[in-house]
Amino acid sequence: MSVRPRSNVIGGCLLALGLAASSGCLSCLNPVAGPRADCIELCHTLPRPERNHVYIFFMNGLDPVNCCNLTGVRDSVQKLGFIKTYYGQSCHYYWFASEIRRLKHDDPDARFVLVGSQWGANLMCTLARDLSCGGIPIDLAVFLDGSMLDCKPEHRPDNIERIVHLWSRPGLLKGKDYPGAENICIEDANFFGCGGHPETLERLALELSVVAASVPMGAPAVPPPQDAPAPGPVEEKMPLVSKEWDFLQPRSNRPAVMAPTAAKPPEQVSEQRPAQPR
Repeated sequence: MSVRPRSNVIGGCLLALGLAASSGCLSCLNPVAGPRADCIELCHTLPRPERNHVYIFFMNGLDPVNCCNLTGVRDSVQKLGFIKTYYGQSCHYYWFASEIRRLKHDDPDARFVLVGSQWGANLMCTLARDLSCGGIPIDLAVFLDGSMLDCKPEHRPDNIERIVHLWSRPGLLKGKDYPGAENICIEDANFFGCGGHPETLERLALELSVVAASVPMGAPAVPPPQDAPAPGPVEEKMPLVSKEWDFLQPRSNRPAVMAPTAAKPPEQVSEQRPAQPR
C-alpha cells in the first residue's frame, strides 16, 4: 500500500525539478548586486561604437537550474554598456561556434570574449581550440570555478590572448592554477557565488574596457553591402483618416471648416423675343 504514495512523491519531485530546470528559478540563491557606479562610469567613457564591437558569450556548466546565476552576470555586463551578449547551455556549443564565425565574417574588427562557468569553462576551451582552425582569435577568456579544467600547458588554446581564472574558496572541487592565466582565488565566495561576486564584476569591467579600447576608432560594426544605395531622408506622413474622425487629429492637421454662405438668389433670365421683320 505504500508503493503508490512513494511513487507520487517521487513523480512530484521530478516534476518540480523539471520546472526549475526549464526556468532557471534557483538563480535567487546567489543574487547579483550589479556593477558599482565607478565600474559603469569607466566602461561608459569608451565610445559606444567601440563597445558594440565586443561580443561576449556566456556558457553555463552542468547547472540547468542556474544556481551560479550566470544570467545575472550577463545582465551586469549589459549595464556596463556591452550589449552584444550571448547566453547558452552546453547544447548551444555548435551554435556559438557558427555565430562567432559569422560575426567574424561580417565584422572584421570584432572582439570576442568567452565566459565559462564550471564545466562551461572546459567547453569554452574546446570552442577556442576549434575556432583556431579558422584563424579566429579570442581576445579574452574568463573562467569561473573551472575546477575541472585540463591544466596541461600543451592543451592550452594558442588563439586566446588573455585568460583570467577566478574560483571560490576551496570546497569539494578545489580550483587549479590554469597555465598562462591570471589565477585569482576569492576567499569569501561560496561555490556557486563566484560569478556574481563584486570582485568578479569589477574584474570583468576592467578587462572588457581594455578589450573595447583595442577596437580602431570609427570602425563600422557591420559593413554595408557594396551596391546598397545611400539611405535618404524619411518623410513622416500622417495616415489618411476619414472625415468623420477629424476630431481625433491635432488642430493643426484638421481641414479648415468653411463658414456657410447665404444662398444666392437665382438669376433672372429675360426672355428675348425674335425680331419681327419690317
